[in-house]
Amino acid sequence: MKGRLKNSIQSIVDLQRYLNQTITFEEAKTIVADRMGRREENFLSFVKRYVYDNLSSPYLPLLQKARCSYDDMVCEVRRNGIEALLRLLLDSGVRVSFDEFKGHRPLHRGGDEYRLKNEAFDNPLSSPGVKVKTGGTSGRPIHSNLYLDFLADRACYDQFLFNMLDIYDTPLVLWYPKLPASTGISNSLRYAKIGHPPDRWFSMQTDSGIQPGLKNSLTNMAIVWLSRLTKTPLPRPQVLNLSRIGVIVDWIIETRKRHTRCVVQCYVSQAVRICQAAMQRGVDLEGTIFIVGSEPLTEAKHAEIEKMHASVFPRYQATEIGSVATGCGQPSEVGELHLHSDTIAMIQTDTPRVEGVPKPFYFTSFLNTAPKIMINVELGDSGIVQNRRCGCLLDEIGFNTHLFQVHSFSRATSEGMSLCYNELKRIIENLLPFKIGGSSTDYQWVEAEDDNSFTRLLLYIDPGIGPVAEDETVKEILKELRQVDLSHQLQAEVWRQAKTIKIVRQSPLTTSSGKRPSFINKRARPLDSRKVHEKSS
Repeated sequence: MKGRLKNSIQSIVDLQRYLNQTITFEEAKTIVADRMGRREENFLSFVKRYVYDNLSSPYLPLLQKARCSYDDMVCEVRRNGIEALLRLLLDSGVRVSFDEFKGHRPLHRGGDEYRLKNEAFDNPLSSPGVKVKTGGTSGRPIHSNLYLDFLADRACYDQFLFNMLDIYDTPLVLWYPKLPASTGISNSLRYAKIGHPPDRWFSMQTDSGIQPGLKNSLTNMAIVWLSRLTKTPLPRPQVLNLSRIGVIVDWIIETRKRHTRCVVQCYVSQAVRICQAAMQRGVDLEGTIFIVGSEPLTEAKHAEIEKMHASVFPRYQATEIGSVATGCGQPSEVGELHLHSDTIAMIQTDTPRVEGVPKPFYFTSFLNTAPKIMINVELGDSGIVQNRRCGCLLDEIGFNTHLFQVHSFSRATSEGMSLCYNELKRIIENLLPFKIGGSSTDYQWVEAEDDNSFTRLLLYIDPGIGPVAEDETVKEILKELRQVDLSHQLQAEVWRQAKTIKIVRQSPLTTSSGKRPSFINKRARPLDSRKVHEKSS
């Protein structure tokens, strides 16, 4: 009991110190410039401390099997650089797949097997933080911490974002869930760290009786309340579901009357919904800036936003690694991003993992405050990589690695909510044959954009099965998701409101090699709405 009280008091002190000690733009530039100048040294000291000097590191047996000592690593980095070393290690088996990193299956290297849990990759030297739980991307809930020192290190990128968009004096609203999802509170705390907390925070928790849990509610309340005692108070989250999207349109209208410009930060699909709601009301959104993430900013979604004379700026973040990349200030293509090379190295394999998609990313993070230790870890994302000079602020800082067409090949994403393919596969292997009939090969998930630029999860059901109660089938699927955890409950409710899951009565598709996979991604291809039954719960 005394230990818990001591930790609670320390957390309060740490939070107040964090919020009172803001980071300026010049300080952010100095911090990142130092990281870039000491990049190789930082990487080597990180690996020495967290891998070679840590006998419980899951990477140590992989490195030993690859016969790579620390001295070998130093020589290769000094000679050819970090990325060259990582490619050699990748070819020698020093890599971790998405399923291995999430603890879904053991590591197999040669004749050896290493059974690990996701927690095996935790940073053993991280300071205590606020416990949060994420779910969906891995198919099971993952316990993590909200580390203030990690947020402070990431806040440098937010300073660059505010500077590029010139939004220091521009009102900003968030539309993100509150805990157990960490997106809303994480962005609030980082923006507060640079002295510009959000003006409003609309929470995506719904009105349907879903509760975030007592501990999560108390944590949200405590952080917001304690921030009122500092110079950067945080807004209290206000419930706003998809049916009340007009509230944000009203906020935009009123804010632009006073400031001419405003910023809305949300998931990509929500930005599209706001634009379409404004269009229905005859409201032009000129002067509105959308900061988006958590799903691909496709050409179609980008066009829907620009059609309303609003601008949109993408970011790429992940719970395990933090801030991965920030949108380019002078993009040559929709969704172009700058990799945060000061703390992250990224390489790709020579061949694609999945037929028809770009090669996967393998990430290495060497930031001491990162919650996970990552060396050549695959997070299930892929894309196109190019080194070029563009002339924007991030280019001047030295972030010259550009990412294009980033999307996931391991999970489906709609309305900002992600679900692991393994979870979708389980539904068509275990739930649907039992509820409807047939076998798992009679069903297939297809992710695609519809005529309104919304990402849908289409469930192809072979007509040979016979009549199907389509509404009831969608309800059963959402019910199955709700039973996993709180994160899945929110996901299922948002998907219910958005009518994300739709039934298509046709035979499952086959690949060019003749395989009939349980999931196909056709997101970039517009759908013919006449072929889609508008059936949802």
